[in-house]
Amino acid sequence: MPIYSYKYLDDEKKTRSAMLQAESLDAAKLILRRKTIKIISVVEDSFQQKKCCLSPQDVLFFTRDINELLKAKLTLYEALSSIEEKHRGEKQHSIFLKMCDDLKIGVAFSTILKQLSSSFSKIYVQMVEVAEESGSLESIFEQLTLMLEKQDRMKKQLRSAAVYPAFLAAFSSLMLFGLFFYLIPSMKELFEGRRLHPITEIIIATSDFLVAHQGVFFLTFLFSIALVIGLFRAKKTKVILMSYLIRLPFVKTIFIDALLVRFTRTMAILLSSGVEIIGALCLAKKTIGHKTYEDAISEVEKGLIKGSGFAFLLGRSPLIPSLMVKMLHTAEKTGTVPEMLGNIAGIYENRLDKTMSQISHLMQPIFLTFMGIVVGVILLAILLPLTDVTTFL
Repeated sequence: MPIYSYKYLDDEKKTRSAMLQAESLDAAKLILRRKTIKIISVVEDSFQQKKCCLSPQDVLFFTRDINELLKAKLTLYEALSSIEEKHRGEKQHSIFLKMCDDLKIGVAFSTILKQLSSSFSKIYVQMVEVAEESGSLESIFEQLTLMLEKQDRMKKQLRSAAVYPAFLAAFSSLMLFGLFFYLIPSMKELFEGRRLHPITEIIIATSDFLVAHQGVFFLTFLFSIALVIGLFRAKKTKVILMSYLIRLPFVKTIFIDALLVRFTRTMAILLSSGVEIIGALCLAKKTIGHKTYEDAISEVEKGLIKGSGFAFLLGRSPLIPSLMVKMLHTAEKTGTVPEMLGNIAGIYENRLDKTMSQISHLMQPIFLTFMGIVVGVILLAILLPLTDVTTFL
């Protein structure tokens, strides 16, 4: 059934928007005429043309809501209807309305999620598809909620570790701009005819050059920022950057622990959901985000097809930690591979938390010291000549 969006005036004479389902535009107008509101416009809401999508945060909230509603013994359609009512008047409302409409006419929930590939990952869809076949939607959504919450927490940790250094760098850059473009030019007359220290002469010459070419400087600065952002978004650049970053001591530990957590956590959830190991590997390797490790997992996948053991194949790769291999060897003997993968994810997650905490505490004094030295040297180079009494004679 088509979806129509309409605008209307509320009791406070403010323009509001909402959506409804109807068989045709005329039917939609007929439904709206029965309401005691003043309608401004009614148009068909083309879901495909608008390409609506949910953000990762929206997907987390959606999964959490579905999990809680299924625990409360509501059917899937009732749960989706509740979420649709909750989001009425919001940007994402058309997505949930279409979900309800498709589910009502008998479309499988996993098929509905496949149509929203920009919002829901292949792993998410695969787990829902397995849950539909096994009748375990409630437990699968509980696992999906835990997985998305852990991923969200990891992203916030990585982001928070970078926020403080970025703030210090931005603040110090503003101070340097103020010094070179405003303070030093305004004090230049005080230094005329005086014998200055070489560092002071260099700083004054730098300020004169920047002021004389400030238009070119700011355009180059903005272009450089745009170029860096564009390069970071390019897939090839990410691969090259990752290959260099992973060689740095602290960064290497963070990247390896983060990708191992993603891989083992995803594998644990997929295997416990009933996905066979080769299919689970094919899906889980896409969450790694590093080509070298993805290639290593692809080799493991090929070996499994030939009949070799999972732990044995992982042990042949120098990229996989020996602790992880030993734990999986034991798990294969006892038949507890999914549980062991969950335990491994927990171990590396705790190690990642500890490393992030150490780096965060270490970066603060390093950045403060570096920025203090740079700004301090510039200020001293400018202010020290003013304290020399002989220069006034």
